[in-house]
Amino acid sequence: DSYSFVYVGHLDYLKNPIEIIDFWQRKNSQNQNLKLIGRFRHTKYFNEIINKVNLTKNIKICDHKSKIITEYFRSDIYISASRTEGFPNTVIEALCCGCICILSDIPPHREIKKLFSNYIFLFKLNSYKSLDSMINKVCKKIPHIKRSEIMRDSIKYFSSKNLAPKYLNILQSTFKS
Repeated sequence: DSYSFVYVGHLDYLKNPIEIIDFWQRKNSQNQNLKLIGRFRHTKYFNEIINKVNLTKNIKICDHKSKIITEYFRSDIYISASRTEGFPNTVIEALCCGCICILSDIPPHREIKKLFSNYIFLFKLNSYKSLDSMINKVCKKIPHIKRSEIMRDSIKYFSSKNLAPKYLNILQSTFKS
C-alpha cells in the first residue's frame, strides 16, 4: 500500500521535522511519500533540512501556502514530531480534512488523542522503533477507517456550535470565583 504523509508547520528545532526526515531516509520506503510544508527561513537548521531532503527521492519540501487545506485533502496521514505545542491548529486542520494523525507523544498531543483515540496515534520522540511501529500500525488500520468519519467527528467537535457553550461556561465559572 502507498500512502502520502504531510507535515505542516515551522521548519525549526522545536517542531523537529528532521526526526521525520531522518526516519524516511533510514526506512527508505519507496511507497511512502512525505511532503513538508513550512516557511523557508535560511537558518542552519533549515539548511540541514534542505540538504537531507535533497538526498531523498520520496520527500518533497514546499514553502508555506496560504491555501493549505488542499494539501491535507491530498494526503492520507498527517505527521508531526514536535517537541512542543501550544494549541495544535495543524492537527485540527488535518483531522477536519479527514487525515489520520501520527504525532509525537507530548502533552498537547495526548490531550487531543483523548478526544480522537481512533484517529490519533502517538510515538515516542527520538525513537526510530516507536515511529516505525506506529506507521506500520496506521498503514494497517487506514483501509478500515473512513475519511468521512474522521471529518464528521472532528468538524462536529470543533464546530462553534459545540465549542461556544464550553467557552461560555469557562468564562462564567472564572468570573464567579
